[in-house]
Amino acid sequence: MHYKAAVLVSPQQLEIEEREIQSVGPEEALVEVAYCGICGTDLAIYSGNYL
Repeated sequence: MHYKAAVLVSPQQLEIEEREIQSVGPEEALVEVAYCGICGTDLAIYSGNYL
């Protein structure tokens, strides 16, 4: 199985990559994300201004 990931490759440049789902260990859980959001720190990282 595969999933899509938004990967920050440089400031203000995201690329969508298809990645393979890794196996899950005995004390791990695999969850499906239905919705997500961003916060102020995410915006700083995206713009390249995160110190």
